[in-house]
Amino acid sequence: MKRFVAITLGTILVAATTSIALAGESEPITLTVMIQNLSVSVSPVSKDFGTVSAGSSDNLTSGAVDVTNDGNVAEKLQLDVTTAPAWTSVVGIPGAEQYRLSCLFKSSQVVAGDFDKTTGVGDTEDDILVDGTVETCVGYNAGSPGDDNFATSDSEDGHDMAVSAVHHLYFNFDAPSTTATTAQQTMVVTITALAM
Repeated sequence: MKRFVAITLGTILVAATTSIALAGESEPITLTVMIQNLSVSVSPVSKDFGTVSAGSSDNLTSGAVDVTNDGNVAEKLQLDVTTAPAWTSVVGIPGAEQYRLSCLFKSSQVVAGDFDKTTGVGDTEDDILVDGTVETCVGYNAGSPGDDNFATSDSEDGHDMAVSAVHHLYFNFDAPSTTATTAQQTMVVTITALAM
């Protein structure tokens, strides 16, 4: 009987220590998640070129439009223009009832020579917006031939904008060579935030 009790107690001790050894320690894992918020704000929301002469080229000298990444991730920007009702937007030199709108991101005031209005194969620095064509900022000299990047060699290019970053957007307007319309015309540039 003593032998049976000893064997039984030994078996119980082995079973007890085995279950203790298999239990181990536990550690909780906390998981968090944030939904991507792509957002951009502009200030001011309108600019005025004033009165210009037919056939002239005019930089918006009243300063830049501040474009701010107010989302929660890095963004690149997409630009689109809706044409002035009386005129047609063009890439080349404007003729009668045509205009050309160029824009450029830069950290300091632009001058006329900053805008690249050349077009064609191998040109990666077009700054021209044409109605019906949505353009994505690809970064300075980062695009394929013919891509528009709206940037100089400066650090502001509307591409890979950090959260809260502000890029300064300037405009240049080439007026129609001739026009029958002397009433004020309005062009709307839409800026959209895209994921990197």
